[in-house]
Amino acid sequence: MQGESGMKRGVITIVAVGALAGPALAGEIKRELGEVVVTSSRIEEQRQDSTATIEVIGQDEVERVKYRNAGEILQRVPGVLTSNFGGDEELTSIRVPTHFTNPYTLVLIDGRPSRTYGSGGVNFREINSANIERIEVVKGPASALYGSNAIGGVINLITKKPTAQPQVTAWGEAGEYDEYRGGAYASGTSQSLSYNVDFNFKDRNGWRENTESKRQAANIRLQHFTAGASIWTFNFDYVKFDNNTAGSLDEQDFNDDWQQSYHTFANVEMEKVAPAISYATDLAGGDFDLTLGYRRIDHVVYPGYSFRPVFGDPNVQALSTYSDIEGYDIDLQLLYARELPSVESQLVSGLDLQTSKHEAEVYNLAVTRDPVSKKYTSYTVTGLRDSYDIETDAAAPYLQLDRRLGDNLKLQAGARYDWARYDLTDNLLGTAGMEGKQSFSRLSPKVGLTYNPLPHLNLYGSYSQGFVVPTTSQLFTSRLRNPDLDPEKADNYEVGLRSILLDGRASVDLALYHMTIREKIVDVTTGPFTSEYRNAAKTEHTGLELAADYALVAWARLGMSYTYAENKFDRFRDAGVDYSGNWLPRSPKHRLNLRLTVLPYEGFEVELEMDEISQQYADNANELTYSRPTLFNLRAAYNWQSWSLWAHVNNLADKEYASYVSESSTSVTGMGLYSGSPRTFFAGLSYRWGGNG
Repeated sequence: MQGESGMKRGVITIVAVGALAGPALAGEIKRELGEVVVTSSRIEEQRQDSTATIEVIGQDEVERVKYRNAGEILQRVPGVLTSNFGGDEELTSIRVPTHFTNPYTLVLIDGRPSRTYGSGGVNFREINSANIERIEVVKGPASALYGSNAIGGVINLITKKPTAQPQVTAWGEAGEYDEYRGGAYASGTSQSLSYNVDFNFKDRNGWRENTESKRQAANIRLQHFTAGASIWTFNFDYVKFDNNTAGSLDEQDFNDDWQQSYHTFANVEMEKVAPAISYATDLAGGDFDLTLGYRRIDHVVYPGYSFRPVFGDPNVQALSTYSDIEGYDIDLQLLYARELPSVESQLVSGLDLQTSKHEAEVYNLAVTRDPVSKKYTSYTVTGLRDSYDIETDAAAPYLQLDRRLGDNLKLQAGARYDWARYDLTDNLLGTAGMEGKQSFSRLSPKVGLTYNPLPHLNLYGSYSQGFVVPTTSQLFTSRLRNPDLDPEKADNYEVGLRSILLDGRASVDLALYHMTIREKIVDVTTGPFTSEYRNAAKTEHTGLELAADYALVAWARLGMSYTYAENKFDRFRDAGVDYSGNWLPRSPKHRLNLRLTVLPYEGFEVELEMDEISQQYADNANELTYSRPTLFNLRAAYNWQSWSLWAHVNNLADKEYASYVSESSTSVTGMGLYSGSPRTFFAGLSYRWGGNG
């Protein structure tokens, strides 16, 4: 098997490099059972007290990887799959294979939602990635605390906090294909005020046709500490990008020239402004937090993400759309946590509220395509297709109780009740099925246990429910819309262990899970050339996830992430074909990520990373297969006094590969492939004024 042999070669290569390294300083194991996390319970707790599977990418790792897109760093978390489509366009999923319209993963920024309630899939392009300090990934349904979309899990991006000592850092980076990144940030604390100010930019031409992009981002964070031990925090986030999109290629064209693109004018523009204010204080013997956030996003897609072929018209070869969407979200979060010493318990309660309004105009485009090169060369706006306003309101109280049942045993139970309402107004008063109101409600419980039989061994098990409300696109605005859709529902059973071994030289995290998703929303054929979304499938998801670190010797350490996942249709029929028992598309059974880090001498660190995934299917029928080659990345960094230098080579072996595959009705072989990235070198330099060291 190509995938299996590639995996074996990768392991041998990683180990061989470790044998050639020279002596220097001590390697370190970063995982600790007592590490403080905040996402699994919405308050600070030790990782060993969490009944959920949680992975942490710490500040050191974020700084070392210096990722340019989410996939570069999240691929080292077992259970996470990421696909990059060029520039800032990407798709990320936890445990459940996803598509653009299936939002199974919830992304938070400092615990706050990054998108509108019930909106589409994860999109890191709307996030100021240079301002991220650490990442927490909670796997499995988290609807008991976070509501809809958290079936696969939650990714919480925790931003940089102000430093104790004033400091200013400037940095710059240059890479192949005319890619440049840079920025500056200042941070510090003065008496009762602390601050963090960040600005950064990115400009790239792209290695592939029509992948140019520009991006600017800024963040201001101010904290005021009152005499009564209360904390006021003001945060302002700004992101703007302009990203050309290359799209997928037919399999034959991909094999002939994976650098080409059919697109010559496809583009996505976005501007986000997001201020927020929070207040934290002691109240009646407990901790009270209030956060009020506002988020405004203007989003233009030119043209839409898909083209529909037209037959019989010599002047028009395809149809598409141009979308202009603008709107706002207002979020209010209330949280109260209190210790109950008399019963050895802790109570966490809260209320999440959101209201939003978005206005959209969608225009029809007649697109001309060159029959020889297959490129979409020009377009004509033929008229306004849709004009609508969407209002969304959501409210969700939640409650969680932690109860000590002894020195080493803890029970955790909780639930959240979600209510959400969509109200769509058709401004054209004539689009069939466009106008409508829909509301949903759902109670999501969870219960779990943690047990510490030994000082360095932590066991846990849990049962949790999750749900996903239909998106407004699935209900009202897409060509496949169905206003009668119900939420998807999930039941998840999970057990795991966390352990520190060999006197702290090794750590192991192991999780086993089984999840069932009922009333899954899928595209169902309703007639010749017609289809619609329906709650027509049931899927089963079973997996094993392993994360381990090992200090090989004093100057080298090895990190490993392994995922075994079976994601299959338990029940699904479409157009007379029974897909029950088939694998879900884009669902590899195995994924292995290995990282060897050596420290030749003080301040100098080198990391070699290998990433391998097994064969996957591109279609429901499991007739279209794709095997991605093994990828290697090499990173080196040197820190001396206030200077930092780094150099990275991604895709070290310069393999041609697809980052995402799908079924394509216009492809001769039936499969469309999104090109990954070739071997790419980039290097950077930073200097810090002030601070410690």
